[in-house]
Amino acid sequence: MPKSIWEKAGNEARERAEQAKDFAVEANADIDREADSLLEKAKGSRFTGMIALGVIVLILLAVVF
Repeated sequence: MPKSIWEKAGNEARERAEQAKDFAVEANADIDREADSLLEKAKGSRFTGMIALGVIVLILLAVVF
């Protein structure tokens, strides 16, 4: 029994929606991996501590004055 054009279109739309969902999940995982990598690099940087100390000093100066 042949499918109607509407059934075929509906099936194709569902397939495309599933592909888009899979792509979004993969892209989100890639973004999470990259963000974690950048965070680890920032934590390992010798300048991160200096920047944090500088921010704390600026905040203390702003509060005092």
